[in-house]
Amino acid sequence: MKDLLQNDYISHFGLTGKYIVPCTSMQGNFALSDDKACQMCIEDDRQHCSNDGEQEIMKINANESINAIDIEQFLTLFDGRRAGIKNRCDKLLYNGIKIAFVEMYCGLSRNLYPPYYQKVGKIAKARLQIESTIQKLCEVPSIAQRIDGTSQKHGILAYRERHSPQGQESVPQPDKVQQNMEVFWNSDFQGNNLHTNLSHGFKFFVLKYPNEYKW
Repeated sequence: MKDLLQNDYISHFGLTGKYIVPCTSMQGNFALSDDKACQMCIEDDRQHCSNDGEQEIMKINANESINAIDIEQFLTLFDGRRAGIKNRCDKLLYNGIKIAFVEMYCGLSRNLYPPYYQKVGKIAKARLQIESTIQKLCEVPSIAQRIDGTSQKHGILAYRERHSPQGQESVPQPDKVQQNMEVFWNSDFQGNNLHTNLSHGFKFFVLKYPNEYKW
């Protein structure tokens, strides 16, 4: 997948020059973090992670080597051009048997489903970001062939709950919205429960920290 992005993706959109695909290989037990979310806490002089300061949003257990591409960083290189997209997810994980697109979020649980004063919650937005990324990459025939030829495909919103700063009250919500949120929390947020599909055979689900994603 890295070579397809570095060569075929670039040539498909008529780009010239050399573009680096940020990719690392990992195996065993490891975790991913979101630099943007962690930087917000640092700038606000708040530490919402555990006492040891670990900046983790998604725990992964992989018995085999997998590759992690910072797909957001890669696609950012093409902002304002045909190869770029506005809505993009954070990570692309893959090996010979599985592909996963990941959007990471560290924030308040009330933002997962849209409260009464917003139209879109983070779950819907993450699904849009992942779907948009899949669709854009699959504009390249060789990448679409690679994706369609893979049997295990997941789209994941990896989520870590960040508690409100001390003294800050949650925004009141109507009883019905709160009840719906609690029902969703009790069902779909316990582990890796699949609840909707994406294009090209991807299954979308929400993974709440510290639940582990087993590759």
